[in-house]
Amino acid sequence: MLSLNIDFFNVEGMTLKGTKTSCRIISLVILNLPIEIRYKPENMYICLIPRPKPLNKVELDHYLCHLVDELLPAFERGIYFNVTALHP
Repeated sequence: MLSLNIDFFNVEGMTLKGTKTSCRIISLVILNLPIEIRYKPENMYICLIPRPKPLNKVELDHYLCHLVDELLPAFERGIYFNVTALHP
């Protein structure tokens, strides 16, 4: 089971004039992993998108399209492991 999170934040903090620069993060977490190792960077898919102006929905879809293309074969055929930590 996977969890997909998308967050937007201003790297320079809040100002009266509004957002000058912003950053987006797309993260994918494997929820089947134990909580102790679930959020370690080596077990997550992380994509940082720094931009001087906000993304619109079409631009965000461009980034998500690549992620879907990577995950689609696993969804259609499944993933099979010959070796695991408990069964070498």
